[in-house]
Amino acid sequence: MNPTRRRAAAIGAWLLVAFGRWSTALAIADERLDALKALHDRLLGARDAIAVDDARRALDELKKLDLRADQLEKEPRTWLHHARVAALLAAGDAGSAVEALAVLEADAGGTRETLRAAWEVAVATGDAERGVRTLDALEKAKLAPAAALEARRKRLELVGTAAPGVVVEAGDGARFDLRTRQGVVLVLDLWSTTGRPNERQLEGLRRLNAEFATDPRLRLLGINSDPPTGAAAAEALARELKVDWPQHLERSVDAPLTRGAFKIDAPPIQVLIDGDGLVRAVGLASEPEFVYAVRAAVAQAKGQHTVIRPKTVVGVVASPPAGPNGAGPVAADKPGDAAKDTPQIQPELPSIPEARDLLDRARLYLKTGKKTEAQKLLKELIEKYPHSREAKEARDMGLV
Repeated sequence: MNPTRRRAAAIGAWLLVAFGRWSTALAIADERLDALKALHDRLLGARDAIAVDDARRALDELKKLDLRADQLEKEPRTWLHHARVAALLAAGDAGSAVEALAVLEADAGGTRETLRAAWEVAVATGDAERGVRTLDALEKAKLAPAAALEARRKRLELVGTAAPGVVVEAGDGARFDLRTRQGVVLVLDLWSTTGRPNERQLEGLRRLNAEFATDPRLRLLGINSDPPTGAAAAEALARELKVDWPQHLERSVDAPLTRGAFKIDAPPIQVLIDGDGLVRAVGLASEPEFVYAVRAAVAQAKGQHTVIRPKTVVGVVASPPAGPNGAGPVAADKPGDAAKDTPQIQPELPSIPEARDLLDRARLYLKTGKKTEAQKLLKELIEKYPHSREAKEARDMGLV
């Protein structure tokens, strides 16, 4: 074979190899995009709140897909942003969801799906100002019925306000201080015999109660607004519906909590009071965004994610209400007259994957005798992630 033919053959062989690699890369890319689309559809198509474990698996899946937004076309890029916002909300990481939403809005703002995500983030973070902006955008674009939007605006009026400074007693003798929460989140289920939850709403309450049944950071309390003459019927209905969380009967024609303090004229409705005694959300336990607000409040009470204070409709960032004599929150729920003050629960430190990686590498260096390298990594860990579980472990090692 002459040199020209040899060169042509070599070029042809190289082109075949290059084409094969290119085709394989395209096939892999197509598979990853198909997986992203399936994940996006699954998350955004959920009617009920996404389970925490499913949300965490979704975040792991997004990480494994390793897709860069700047390398994607418009549509798959939007799938990626939406999936990330939904998964973070469901996982209780509302602070990270806010950051992910900002990216989504910059790329695909104004669409029905993006406005839905913005509303869910607003509710989950207790940001009534963002909620109002989102409802205004939905109204302007005529993407939702006016009556539904007005009902949601009404809910936002309570967000960021201090819970009533009262202690109520449930039928089982347990006492609940609505304002001085001491890091324990409280969900109030406001209802009456004429404003009873439908089956879907009741199922949402049952799921919420089951999810946090063993978590000391959350309490669920029913508040019935029937007058004294309706108390017996209310107790009978609670038994009929198999409601197994504590109930407080107002037994007053004025309903001082439901209609007075919370200004709720048409129960059923749920009110979320965070661990600082601030109203964080008003909605229904059958609505995903309300469940995500509960998870975010509990995670914040445990110190697992960034602290986010509720914000009123006019943009005022709420501060924790003072306890007696101007002191901070000082009391928690008491299970009866004979109970003592509930001790404050120490917050759990969050575990951060990047910090865990540094800690694991430092330990590996120690095993191989490289103490200096290990100390450098431990110092870096403590400086970058001082409030993480891994930073505490690094300090406890006594090397830095």
